Amino acid sequence: MSDLKILWLDVETTGLDARRNDVIQIAGILDVNTIPGVEFNIFVQPFNYDNIEEEALRVNGRSIDELRHFLTPAQAHAELIDKLGGFINKYDRSDKAFIGGQNPSFDRDFLKEFFNKNEDKFFGSWFDYHIVDLCALSLVFHIKGIVDLTDGTGKISVKLSNVAHAFGLEQKEPHNALDDIRLTRRIFYEHMIDRFF
Repeated sequence: MSDLKILWLDVETTGLDARRNDVIQIAGILDVNTIPGVEFNIFVQPFNYDNIEEEALRVNGRSIDELRHFLTPAQAHAELIDKLGGFINKYDRSDKAFIGGQNPSFDRDFLKEFFNKNEDKFFGSWFDYHIVDLCALSLVFHIKGIVDLTDGTGKISVKLSNVAHAFGLEQKEPHNALDDIRLTRRIFYEHMIDRFF
Protein backbone atom coordinates (compact mmCIF):
# COMPACT_ATOMS: atom_id res chain seq x y z
CA MET A 1 0.00 0.00 0.00
CA SER A 2 1.41 3.37 -0.99
CA ASP A 3 1.82 6.28 1.39
CA LEU A 4 -1.04 8.74 1.79
CA LYS A 5 0.14 12.19 0.75
CA ILE A 6 -1.81 15.40 1.22
CA LEU A 7 -0.53 18.76 0.09
CA TRP A 8 -2.24 21.34 2.28
CA LEU A 9 -2.25 24.25 -0.14
CA ASP A 10 -3.18 27.91 -0.03
CA VAL A 11 -2.41 30.56 -2.62
CA GLU A 12 -2.80 34.30 -2.72
CA THR A 13 -3.58 35.78 -6.12
CA THR A 14 -3.97 38.94 -8.18
CA GLY A 15 -7.67 38.23 -8.79
CA LEU A 16 -10.24 35.45 -8.91
CA ASP A 17 -9.81 34.15 -12.48
CA ALA A 18 -7.14 31.43 -12.62
CA ARG A 19 -6.45 31.99 -16.33
CA ARG A 20 -6.41 35.77 -16.32
CA ASN A 21 -4.88 36.38 -12.89
CA ASP A 22 -1.76 34.96 -11.25
CA VAL A 23 -0.55 33.53 -7.96
CA ILE A 24 1.73 35.73 -5.85
CA GLN A 25 2.13 33.41 -2.86
CA ILE A 26 2.15 29.61 -2.77
CA ALA A 27 2.18 28.07 0.69
CA GLY A 28 1.96 24.41 1.49
CA ILE A 29 2.58 21.62 3.92
CA LEU A 30 3.07 18.21 2.31
CA ASP A 31 2.10 15.42 4.69
CA VAL A 32 3.12 11.81 4.27
CA ASN A 33 0.82 9.57 6.32
CA THR A 34 -0.27 12.65 8.36
CA ILE A 35 3.35 13.59 9.20
CA PRO A 36 4.66 16.87 7.73
CA GLY A 37 7.31 16.15 5.15
CA VAL A 38 8.03 19.67 3.95
CA GLU A 39 6.62 23.15 4.48
CA PHE A 40 7.14 25.94 1.97
CA ASN A 41 6.13 29.54 1.46
CA ILE A 42 7.00 30.87 -1.98
CA PHE A 43 6.42 34.48 -3.04
CA VAL A 44 6.21 34.88 -6.80
CA GLN A 45 5.92 37.73 -9.27
CA PRO A 46 2.83 37.67 -11.47
CA PHE A 47 3.22 36.76 -15.11
CA ASN A 48 1.14 39.76 -16.11
CA TYR A 49 1.19 43.02 -14.17
CA ASP A 50 -1.63 44.41 -16.34
CA ASN A 51 -4.17 41.95 -14.92
CA ILE A 52 -3.67 42.78 -11.26
CA GLU A 53 -6.92 43.73 -9.55
CA GLU A 54 -6.73 46.52 -6.98
CA GLU A 55 -9.09 44.70 -4.64
CA ALA A 56 -6.82 41.63 -4.64
CA LEU A 57 -3.82 43.75 -3.64
CA ARG A 58 -5.86 45.39 -0.89
CA VAL A 59 -6.99 42.00 0.46
CA ASN A 60 -3.43 40.62 0.31
CA GLY A 61 -1.90 43.77 1.77
CA ARG A 62 0.66 43.94 -1.06
CA SER A 63 1.90 46.65 -3.39
CA ILE A 64 3.07 46.39 -6.99
CA ASP A 65 6.55 47.38 -5.81
CA GLU A 66 6.63 44.45 -3.36
CA LEU A 67 5.64 42.01 -6.08
CA ARG A 68 8.58 43.10 -8.24
CA HIS A 69 10.97 41.82 -5.52
CA PHE A 70 9.48 38.32 -5.41
CA LEU A 71 10.92 35.32 -7.27
CA THR A 72 10.29 35.19 -11.00
CA PRO A 73 7.65 32.63 -12.00
CA ALA A 74 10.39 30.35 -13.40
CA GLN A 75 12.38 30.53 -10.15
CA ALA A 76 9.27 29.89 -8.05
CA HIS A 77 8.27 26.96 -10.25
CA ALA A 78 11.75 25.42 -9.90
CA GLU A 79 11.64 25.83 -6.11
CA LEU A 80 8.21 24.24 -5.90
CA ILE A 81 9.25 21.27 -8.05
CA ASP A 82 12.32 20.82 -5.88
CA LYS A 83 10.16 20.70 -2.73
CA LEU A 84 7.64 18.27 -4.23
CA GLY A 85 10.34 16.08 -5.77
CA GLY A 86 11.71 15.20 -2.36
CA PHE A 87 8.46 13.39 -1.50
CA ILE A 88 6.64 12.51 -4.73
CA ASN A 89 7.95 10.47 -7.66
CA LYS A 90 6.26 12.11 -10.63
CA TYR A 91 7.19 9.12 -12.81
CA ASP A 92 5.22 6.72 -10.59
CA ARG A 93 1.53 6.86 -11.53
CA SER A 94 0.52 5.58 -8.09
CA ASP A 95 2.53 8.23 -6.24
CA LYS A 96 0.51 11.43 -6.14
CA ALA A 97 -0.66 13.87 -3.48
CA PHE A 98 -4.21 14.92 -2.76
CA ILE A 99 -4.64 18.66 -2.49
CA GLY A 100 -6.28 19.74 0.73
CA GLY A 101 -7.41 23.10 2.03
CA GLN A 102 -10.22 25.56 2.56
CA ASN A 103 -12.05 25.44 -0.79
CA PRO A 104 -9.00 23.78 -2.40
CA SER A 105 -10.55 23.73 -5.89
CA PHE A 106 -9.72 27.44 -6.13
CA ASP A 107 -6.10 26.90 -5.09
CA ARG A 108 -5.71 23.81 -7.28
CA ASP A 109 -6.98 25.68 -10.34
CA PHE A 110 -4.51 28.51 -9.79
CA LEU A 111 -1.64 26.10 -9.19
CA LYS A 112 -2.51 24.16 -12.35
CA GLU A 113 -2.52 27.40 -14.35
CA PHE A 114 0.80 28.32 -12.74
CA PHE A 115 2.23 25.06 -14.11
CA ASN A 116 0.69 25.73 -17.54
CA LYS A 117 2.01 29.30 -17.69
CA ASN A 118 5.46 27.90 -16.88
CA GLU A 119 4.99 25.52 -19.84
CA ASP A 120 4.90 22.52 -17.52
CA LYS A 121 2.16 20.11 -18.60
CA PHE A 122 2.87 17.57 -15.85
CA PHE A 123 0.65 18.91 -13.06
CA GLY A 124 -1.21 15.57 -13.08
CA SER A 125 2.03 13.71 -12.48
CA TRP A 126 2.22 15.25 -9.02
CA PHE A 127 -1.40 15.54 -7.93
CA ASP A 128 -4.46 13.33 -7.74
CA TYR A 129 -7.66 14.97 -8.94
CA HIS A 130 -9.49 14.28 -5.65
CA ILE A 131 -9.38 16.96 -2.97
CA VAL A 132 -9.74 17.21 0.82
CA ASP A 133 -12.11 20.14 1.27
CA LEU A 134 -12.41 21.65 4.74
CA CYS A 135 -15.46 23.69 3.63
CA ALA A 136 -17.44 20.54 2.81
CA LEU A 137 -16.30 18.78 5.97
CA SER A 138 -17.22 21.82 8.07
CA LEU A 139 -20.74 21.77 6.67
CA VAL A 140 -21.07 18.12 7.69
CA PHE A 141 -20.12 19.10 11.25
CA HIS A 142 -22.67 21.93 11.13
CA ILE A 143 -25.43 19.64 9.83
CA LYS A 144 -24.64 17.09 12.56
CA GLY A 145 -24.86 19.85 15.20
CA ILE A 146 -21.24 19.44 16.29
CA VAL A 147 -20.38 23.07 15.48
CA ASP A 148 -22.39 26.18 14.66
CA LEU A 149 -21.23 27.89 11.46
CA THR A 150 -23.69 30.77 11.58
CA ASP A 151 -21.89 34.10 11.50
CA GLY A 152 -22.85 37.43 13.06
CA THR A 153 -25.59 37.95 10.47
CA GLY A 154 -27.21 34.57 11.10
CA LYS A 155 -26.03 33.09 7.79
CA ILE A 156 -23.98 29.92 7.48
CA SER A 157 -20.39 30.81 6.60
CA VAL A 158 -17.54 28.43 5.74
CA LYS A 159 -14.94 31.21 5.65
CA LEU A 160 -11.79 30.01 7.40
CA SER A 161 -12.11 32.61 10.17
CA ASN A 162 -15.65 31.43 10.95
CA VAL A 163 -14.76 27.72 10.78
CA ALA A 164 -11.78 28.31 13.08
CA HIS A 165 -14.00 30.23 15.52
CA ALA A 166 -16.54 27.38 15.51
CA PHE A 167 -13.79 25.01 16.64
CA GLY A 168 -12.49 27.43 19.28
CA LEU A 169 -9.52 28.69 17.27
CA GLU A 170 -8.53 32.06 15.84
CA GLN A 171 -7.23 33.05 12.44
CA LYS A 172 -4.13 35.13 13.20
CA GLU A 173 -3.41 36.89 9.93
CA PRO A 174 -6.11 36.45 7.27
CA HIS A 175 -4.88 36.19 3.68
CA ASN A 176 -1.40 35.11 4.66
CA ALA A 177 -1.26 31.81 2.81
CA LEU A 178 1.15 30.06 5.19
CA ASP A 179 -0.77 31.03 8.35
CA ASP A 180 -4.05 30.06 6.68
CA ILE A 181 -2.84 26.62 5.62
CA ARG A 182 -1.31 25.87 9.02
CA LEU A 183 -4.67 26.69 10.59
CA THR A 184 -6.59 24.63 8.02
CA ARG A 185 -4.37 21.62 8.64
CA ARG A 186 -4.69 22.02 12.40
CA ILE A 187 -8.49 22.10 12.24
CA PHE A 188 -8.52 18.93 10.12
CA TYR A 189 -6.17 16.87 12.28
CA GLU A 190 -6.97 18.19 15.76
CA HIS A 191 -10.71 18.83 15.51
CA MET A 192 -12.14 16.78 12.64
CA ILE A 193 -10.40 13.53 11.84
CA ASP A 194 -10.71 12.02 15.32
CA ARG A 195 -14.48 12.58 15.25
CA PHE A 196 -14.83 10.66 12.02
CA PHE A 197 -12.77 7.62 13.04
